[in-house]
Amino acid sequence: MSDAGEDFSSLADRFGCQYRYCDKNVCPRDPMTADGLREWLSRFAWAARQGSSEFIILLEDDVLVRGPINRCTRFAMAGCWHKGALLSAELCNDLVQRWPQITAQNYGGCGGTLFHRQTLIDAVEAFDWQEYPRWAAMCPRVSTWADAFLTLVFLTTGHLYQSAHDVYCETWYPGWEHNGRPIVHQYKHFYGQSLTDADLGSV
Repeated sequence: MSDAGEDFSSLADRFGCQYRYCDKNVCPRDPMTADGLREWLSRFAWAARQGSSEFIILLEDDVLVRGPINRCTRFAMAGCWHKGALLSAELCNDLVQRWPQITAQNYGGCGGTLFHRQTLIDAVEAFDWQEYPRWAAMCPRVSTWADAFLTLVFLTTGHLYQSAHDVYCETWYPGWEHNGRPIVHQYKHFYGQSLTDADLGSV
């Protein structure tokens, strides 16, 4: 699924992938409407339903996957863990009343985030859209940032967001070039460059 990004239809054909390209971005930032988020989330769930693997990864055009992704612990959603990426205390206090297992304010869901595929599908189907405006009023980030909203979907269905620090890094991590972690986010080195004939011959 490509959600209003680059159209990789020709690349999908080359690899025999099932691919759906959407040319309209339904949830532009600042703020994102509930209808736009509902459509965006349904696209994500549609993509998840097409697969059969236990886990899936959210790719963006600045994600580099440079090796096998192996995790020893189970998780529902795991990705970036940044000290500044926090949901409001008011929202988290509200959620803890129903889901005491929520122990952190961190949110993620950007490129490179890993998901348990069936949990994602279940969380999307169970999300309470009637409560969404109240939650968004408590924490405006969930109506401005798709990753914060995606974390909200998991938290409000009783699932934790966890760090994937063992397999994930950002290019601002010291030593990211050689730390061996297979998922690198904000990797923009090849932006704007086309595949070479050598690249095309190797796929």
